[in-house]
Amino acid sequence: MREAIRLELPRALNQAQRRWVSARELAGLLGVTVRTVRNWQQRGLLPYHKQGRAVRFDLREVEQVLAERKVPAAFQYESAGDGSAGAF
Repeated sequence: MREAIRLELPRALNQAQRRWVSARELAGLLGVTVRTVRNWQQRGLLPYHKQGRAVRFDLREVEQVLAERKVPAAFQYESAGDGSAGAF
């Protein structure tokens, strides 16, 4: 019994720390429309979970996916080193 609790506790704590949001809430946080969130969901670009008929998004999973899909800038901003504005 103690072994089962020891193994299950980290998973239970992880679940308790999740922040579940609806498509409407996620759209507001990302600054896009609900339709865009649904489109991304249907295309498999955003991870989601179904709870009955409700679709919910785990903010940590969404943040991770967005970070993985980040495209770096093609150039680096360089400082002149003398306090003046940098140049591209």
